[in-house]
Amino acid sequence: MMVSRLSIALALASFLIRPLDAQAIPAFSQQIHADCRTCHFQGMPALNAYGRAFKMNGFRETGKMRRQRLQREKPRLEKGGEKADGARR
Repeated sequence: MMVSRLSIALALASFLIRPLDAQAIPAFSQQIHADCRTCHFQGMPALNAYGRAFKMNGFRETGKMRRQRLQREKPRLEKGGEKADGARR
């Protein structure tokens, strides 16, 4: 009887202290030298097409993905004072 009450209490406690929202992992952003908006839109948990492809590829960026990303980010990076590889000028 005591064990079942304890297990119920532990299950309830684990349910109550679980994280509420998933958060973006900045390590991925650092890994490919890109902004979080490269993979996310409308708030952090939502992935765009690039983010879904990145996830499906085992969180690795293929050469084709990198070329497409750099082409898309080029105008924004040039305005922001960064080179296409993410390094500051």
